[in-house]
Amino acid sequence: MVANPTLQPRSRRQFLGALGAVALGGLAACSKSGSADRSRARSSASDEVIPTARPQVSMRPPTSVRDVTSFGAVGDGSTDDTAAIQRAIDSMDAGSAVRFPAGMTFCHDDVLVVRTAGTQLLGPGTLRATREHRSALQIRAADVTVDGLVLSIEKTSQRWSTPAQHKLMLAAYDGIVVKNVRVEGSAAAGVFCLGTSNFVLQGLQVSDTRADGIHMTDGCHDGLVEAPMVTRSGDDAVAVVSYLDDAKRCEKITILSPRVRTTTGGRGLSVVGGHNVIYRDIDVADSFAAAVYVACEGGPSVTYPSEGVRVIGGTITGANTDSAIDHGAVLVYSGRSGGAVRDVIVSGLTISGTRATASRQVGAVADNHDALSEITFEQLRLDRHPQAYQGNAPLSALSVVGVVAGGDPVQAPR
Repeated sequence: MVANPTLQPRSRRQFLGALGAVALGGLAACSKSGSADRSRARSSASDEVIPTARPQVSMRPPTSVRDVTSFGAVGDGSTDDTAAIQRAIDSMDAGSAVRFPAGMTFCHDDVLVVRTAGTQLLGPGTLRATREHRSALQIRAADVTVDGLVLSIEKTSQRWSTPAQHKLMLAAYDGIVVKNVRVEGSAAAGVFCLGTSNFVLQGLQVSDTRADGIHMTDGCHDGLVEAPMVTRSGDDAVAVVSYLDDAKRCEKITILSPRVRTTTGGRGLSVVGGHNVIYRDIDVADSFAAAVYVACEGGPSVTYPSEGVRVIGGTITGANTDSAIDHGAVLVYSGRSGGAVRDVIVSGLTISGTRATASRQVGAVADNHDALSEITFEQLRLDRHPQAYQGNAPLSALSVVGVVAGGDPVQAPR
């Protein structure tokens, strides 16, 4: 997740690592009364259907297309084409498009901004940023489509955190569609959605970011993220995050078939403050911290609660590679008073290769025990590990059903 600008990496690492210090319960046989409580919790959670987000977007072909080279862009990989690219973008009327031809690389040393609604940027050419602190392509209009572009950066020296540095920044507009775009390096997040609504991100490939691969925050809603591939993200690969200071909670977002290959910091897939968020058919390998993380966090970056979250189907391999952060493969966590995490179902996952020294493969942990409710782990297949489940969620809040570790059934803790 993209950190608050005041949060230093050392502080964040200490916060994540501190989860391992929570006093946790082990495995035990279910008591009769506890079993009844868990059955009620599971029934109420499983009976609630969270529909897949289906944003209302327009994906019509453009009425006219102009080549960016007709505005003076050279595209030789060395000429500064900033002014020509921006001229081309500014020339578009609603319904028109600018194309960046195949095999050409257009360098820009400043932020590029799309401000006209209903326009399109078409690849398959490359936009290469040459200055990391002014490296973004920003979409600041409704019903804009970005299709087939490659967005790259020459080099980065540090992690940045403002809209000028996220490689592709989608502002608080309706109906934005991004499809078949490759992000190859970013000084901050690869794709950053800031209050975006009714949006579609389809077939994105994001690699080598300093911050999150794909980050949705500031009240993003009604979004569909389909088949993203995130490799070597510097923080969470795909994150839905709602900071309390923003006074807006993200909701109704569906992420289908996400693929994650190595996070060099942070988690694989996360919901840190969100309502009605679905991850389905996941494939996460070699995450720095948890592969799946559903949470409400306290300081230094306080978030909204998470509620109505589903993680359904898929595989996790090699989770929690960093020994200083004790998450395990799947962690449901509440870290602030009044920050309840409720109605979370994690179902149908196959989990293997979690770091052997992690305190758990799967867990539900709260700094205040009453901050978790209706947490369900069901139909999980885990390989052998010193501790399959570990956490401190009360029996009334937890359901563990059909979970098997190394062929042996796993029961909820006493």
